[in-house]
Amino acid sequence: MKPSLANLAGLLAGAFLALSSAQAGLPSPGKGTSSPGTGAGTQIDPTLVTTTELEASHDSGDLAPIWLQQLGVEGTELMTFRWKSSGFHTAKGDWELRDQGDALLLQGTSNTAADGEGYRHFTVPLDTIAAAPPFTVTIQPLTATDQIAAALSNPVVLDPAEPSETCFTDAGLGLPIHDQLAAIAASHQVPALGGAVVTRSGLAVFDAVGVRSVDTQMPVTKYDKWHMGSITKSMTGTLAVVLIQKYPQLLDEGTTIGEAFQDEPWADELDPVFAGITLRDLMAHRSGISVVPTVAADVLVDANLSVTDRRKEFTRVLGQNPPWHPIGWAYEYRNENMVIAGAMLEAIFGQGWEQLIEQHLFAPLHMTETGFGTGALDGVRQPAGHMGDAYGAIVENQGDNDPSLGPAGTVHTTLVDLAKYIRLYLNLTEGQLTLSQDSFDELTAPYMESYGNRYSWGWGNGVFGGKVVLGHDGSNTLWYASVSIAPEDGYGLIAVSNIATVDTFLEDEDQGDMRGQKAVQETMAMLYEHQTGCPDEGRAQPGGVVLGGSPGSSLDPSPGTGAARAGKAGKLGGPSLQETLRKRTIGVRSPARSSRLRVAR
Repeated sequence: MKPSLANLAGLLAGAFLALSSAQAGLPSPGKGTSSPGTGAGTQIDPTLVTTTELEASHDSGDLAPIWLQQLGVEGTELMTFRWKSSGFHTAKGDWELRDQGDALLLQGTSNTAADGEGYRHFTVPLDTIAAAPPFTVTIQPLTATDQIAAALSNPVVLDPAEPSETCFTDAGLGLPIHDQLAAIAASHQVPALGGAVVTRSGLAVFDAVGVRSVDTQMPVTKYDKWHMGSITKSMTGTLAVVLIQKYPQLLDEGTTIGEAFQDEPWADELDPVFAGITLRDLMAHRSGISVVPTVAADVLVDANLSVTDRRKEFTRVLGQNPPWHPIGWAYEYRNENMVIAGAMLEAIFGQGWEQLIEQHLFAPLHMTETGFGTGALDGVRQPAGHMGDAYGAIVENQGDNDPSLGPAGTVHTTLVDLAKYIRLYLNLTEGQLTLSQDSFDELTAPYMESYGNRYSWGWGNGVFGGKVVLGHDGSNTLWYASVSIAPEDGYGLIAVSNIATVDTFLEDEDQGDMRGQKAVQETMAMLYEHQTGCPDEGRAQPGGVVLGGSPGSSLDPSPGTGAARAGKAGKLGGPSLQETLRKRTIGVRSPARSSRLRVAR
């Protein structure tokens, strides 16, 4: 007669078979214990009815680990392991690390409490081993009295790592780039400067130097918050594709403005051509929208409307007329495209863009230090933005874009959180969010291959050495930030500063002192040289992404151009990358400047 589930726990608790020392090298449990309900001498082997799962990750420093059962190691890393078993009385586990010939090299006991998912954790310092990989690691679950509680785990295999393409790895200690950041910051006289290299395993390096404010002289930390400006656009694009992946019955890349707002009483008032603009058109700046009348721009700063209502009303007012250009024909970088895209998502899902991006992107990626506006919130001191006053002196300014422009450029975040976002593109999974291959392909595909700017889904999209490279710069004119990702080469670069320009009052700001932009450019070049080993080996060059350019221009440089640019400080990305973005980056409203919000020039 088969025992009931109710009796199974008693069976496991009362009767165990010995596991040979040759199999696990662990203490043999007691023998001959009778189990209730099965007759004298009846025993049950827990190794036959239980399972034990063991996974490992490189110590990822400041990012979430990637749990695997086989991974490459150099033999000097601190490895993190997690395990759980289905054994009812598991209290701890004895682990072993063996070499290729099955010789025991390290052993220990894992007796930590289980986490919320039922996993227990332990670490193994590989630098204490004289031998070189490959290694195998297993764990044997035990009861509190050292009896076998469950089956031996699957082996985790630590193979020799492929030769590293990184000049450094310090698990986020920041030592390799601190002096170089300080030198760049001093050269351009910026208040603060930060940078990071992100790999598939985590943050290879990150650091920040300088002061949060020229007024307080409080030093920055590498964990501080930085304004992202138009890098927010890529986050809105990623959000849109994630929602398409999760809710294909509600949304796809071809969803039109008319379809998104079909339930509004004014839906029939939209110009039919305007109503036919798709989400993908907007996210690639191919909507044809160019001239924005004052009556529409005024809506975005109307204090009598909620932020979401401003976006919706802006769409309605602007949609009374057809777009200036034919849809899909001309690339024109406009913040209004992202505002309308955000309004479409709000109309379809019944939530504000801020709630949607928090729920479907930031929270699952565990971006807990990411928010909107400037980072100096709730009385917590963070870096301040800076500008030049009428006399050219650098002064603190906490102004920002109007919240209605959120989908185009109001996110602030830390280097650590931004690295989690980048790693989603490197691994297709991070935290609790996974991109399908179709979603990743959509996000990294250009709007069109045949001609014109390849910008798509909030990313500048380039091809160098036959590999796709994504990138974007951002500034609200008080901060400057840059991100580049080389998915195939498995790394991304970040550079940030809390100033963009000193010549805030110039009519043509691009002719002025763009010290923050230049410091960020030089930092990106420095990080690229560190990451790639300095010499060009034909690998993708994140700095080569051109976000501006005229309709019909190509992002592909002539042979050798990308390599020449990437190695030169201040030239990362080529002339039109920074110049065009600087012209078209969202403006800022602050007491020291015009009270009128500047919407993309």
